[in-house]
Amino acid sequence: MNKELEIEYQNQVESILREYDMENATITNLELEIEYFKNLQEGYKSIDYSSESGGRTNKVNNPVERAVVQNSDKIKELQVILSEKKLIMTKLNNALEALELQERDIIESIYRKKISFKNVANQMNLSKSALSKMKKNTMKRIAQAVFL
Repeated sequence: MNKELEIEYQNQVESILREYDMENATITNLELEIEYFKNLQEGYKSIDYSSESGGRTNKVNNPVERAVVQNSDKIKELQVILSEKKLIMTKLNNALEALELQERDIIESIYRKKISFKNVANQMNLSKSALSKMKKNTMKRIAQAVFL
């Protein structure tokens, strides 16, 4: 694999791990937003169109029809974003579960618990350089699992 691409993938994994809880909250919020727009669509279905005059073209000229089309497009857009985020988070979680216990503890301590690097090294009875090397190798493995 290209070294630059490998580093980019590792940086992406680090970014996601730093914002892990926020990424999960974003997924939940996207699901809520999709549900909101679907409920709007249901509300539009109950509107009576019998008094509306139609044109000779298929052009959408009624404000309600335009709103239905816009909502439908918005739902599709949100579903794509949600699907991408869920895919990345599922792959990340699978990679984290596959790690050795010590590797998982390192990642959990640094990124989820936000414990300082120095304190993690002390807790694990490792030098900072040994911890740094382990973290780097672990991030490389996670990035390979998530992005390949």
